[in-house]
Amino acid sequence: VCGEKPSVSPSISMIPSSSHAPSESFVPTFRPSVSLLPSESLLPSALPTYVCYGNPLLTLVSNGSGKSISSPVSSVFDIEVMKSLYIETLYLKLKDGVDHVVSVYKKQGSYVGHESDGSVWTKIVDEVVMTRGDIPSGDFPPFYVAEGSTLGFYVHVTSQDSGSVALTKGSTTVGEENSADEALSVKYGLRVNDAEAFGTDISGSPYALKGEIRYRLCEIDAPVTAAPFPANPMTAPSLVPTTISSLSPSLVPTKISSSSPSTTVVCKGLKKAKCNKKKGCAFGAKKVEGGKVCFQKEGLR
Repeated sequence: VCGEKPSVSPSISMIPSSSHAPSESFVPTFRPSVSLLPSESLLPSALPTYVCYGNPLLTLVSNGSGKSISSPVSSVFDIEVMKSLYIETLYLKLKDGVDHVVSVYKKQGSYVGHESDGSVWTKIVDEVVMTRGDIPSGDFPPFYVAEGSTLGFYVHVTSQDSGSVALTKGSTTVGEENSADEALSVKYGLRVNDAEAFGTDISGSPYALKGEIRYRLCEIDAPVTAAPFPANPMTAPSLVPTTISSLSPSLVPTKISSSSPSTTVVCKGLKKAKCNKKKGCAFGAKKVEGGKVCFQKEGLR
């Protein structure tokens, strides 16, 4: 009876493996694969996705002629969003030809009751020096606002050279609509007269910031507190080298540890006549110590 002697050393297979056991491939795969990790970061992003950028830039212009109010001054107001959108920047009607220092804050939900509480506001424009016009795109990070949201704005303007910003005094009440289109509505808010943001010298009359909001509509919703459109697991074919666990036969040479027997076998129970010092081992076997056990040569069984 011949018993097989297992090989304990790895062997290199240069032909496709038919094993269905997981093996690690270090070459590109062009077959569809599903990654268990997201293909993009889930961290918040300040940049719009193509879903928003593919749409035209729109502008909502505030109503009223506006009156120049000497700086320092702040305008605090709410907007209501009827369609999901990306706000890209604000146009401010500042005193022409004069440098102003502008800071802008936003707050999820209405500003009402938080006019003087800076702790609940997020600064999005940090003391940018500008004249009349759009807040530069490099200083105003665009952000997503979901349909049905209310957002508070706080715009603070100062100047060292007799600057001013245009505000429109309303004949209605605070919170009434100043201007609107199909996507958003800008409300009358308050005027704050302190040199620093979130002061307490607040007007009792309704005021609206004389300016414009530039935005793009978005076609799908996304969480406001995360990236605009969280990444999903990738289901498209991978076109770059990846390290994956393959559950299908490998189509390339792989280095594996073989647990199968080698072609060298040990034969026991051979007759002395077939395995002795005089006649040697039968069937091409190789004699070992004692002359009673033979190793059959490679390829013979």
